[in-house]
Formats: sequence, structure tokens, C-alpha cells
Amino acid sequence: MAYRKSSRPKQCAICGYAVHYEVCHIKPISGFRATDSVADVNELANLVALCPNHHWEFDHGRLSAAAVGVAASGLTARVIE
Repeated sequence: MAYRKSSRPKQCAICGYAVHYEVCHIKPISGFRATDSVADVNELANLVALCPNHHWEFDHGRLSAAAVGVAASGLTARVIE
């Protein structure tokens, strides 16, 4: 909800597709400790909008966290070959 209420772009950070985007965690939820708060996990700096295809690629290792983080900041991302 924090992402949708923010001024961050409501489109895929990689390709710009805006018809449907998914809010994705840059650092995976599994990377947090059980004692970390939901607010820490869902901090705006840890969220990025991706289209379903790029979200799948990110979750399955085709896009690096660095590439997605760079794309979220407005720079160009790269696909891992």
C-alpha cells in the first residue's frame, strides 16, 4: 500500500509497461529476520514496480537485485545472461 500511495512511478521499472504492474520486494522477505518489522520489510526503498514478466524474471534470477534497484532509481537495468 505504501508504494501505491507514494509518488513512485506506477509502471514497470525495467520496460515501462503501465497497464499492470506488481509491487515487488528488492530484498526478498526471506532475507529479513523474524524480528524485523513489517514496516522494515515494506520500506519504500525496498519496493519496486515490475510488470508480471519482469517480476517473474527477478524472482527466478534472470534479473539481479542490483539491476532492479538501478532501474528503480531511473537508470538502465541489465538482464543476467
